[in-house]
Amino acid sequence: SKENYLQCYPLKQLAWDGKFKEQRWLISSTSGSTGEPFYFPREHSQDSQYSLLAELYLRTNFEIDKKSTLYIVAFPLGIWIGGLFTYQAIKLVAERGYNLSIITPGIDKNEVIRVVKKFGGMFDQVIIGCYGPFLKDIIDEGIRQGVAWKKYNLKFIFSAEVFSEDFRDYIIEKAGLRNPYKDTLNHYGTVDLGTMSYETPISILIRRM
Repeated sequence: SKENYLQCYPLKQLAWDGKFKEQRWLISSTSGSTGEPFYFPREHSQDSQYSLLAELYLRTNFEIDKKSTLYIVAFPLGIWIGGLFTYQAIKLVAERGYNLSIITPGIDKNEVIRVVKKFGGMFDQVIIGCYGPFLKDIIDEGIRQGVAWKKYNLKFIFSAEVFSEDFRDYIIEKAGLRNPYKDTLNHYGTVDLGTMSYETPISILIRRM
């Protein structure tokens, strides 16, 4: 825990081989919701690990090997891991030869809406990656602005928040999704390890049953 491990030792002792300043890190922070934020350095190898996991679900759920895709990174940018980590991993996936484009509006819901309106019709599908409650804000605000979400082939990747199947149904209905088992995916990670696990169509089916 923070008390018996992380706060007991200086960062140098927590780093691999006792080397901190000798390495090239990208440093991310926890939210600090339990008190003081903690900083976690990571190396390129962790971005590579996430990119392999992301490639797996992007191929199986979203068929990025067959469809031109725009990935909208609507996770928070800055010092938190979500947005930047996602961008770096998806960029690595794209560099493997997929027809995959990325844009990074972060947690600016009006900018996300503008991006979908501007580019949504240019791709076979648009994936929005963001926290569940923030996605609901985006969808509801778009409806208020007269956005016809259903004319775009939207898909959603969630993270960091649990949600009910009623919430999933709300998003499916408002955004006009076609397949509840393959058009939405929730994944889980931490600042120290990155993304570790994700939903599959069969796990969603089991939950809904």
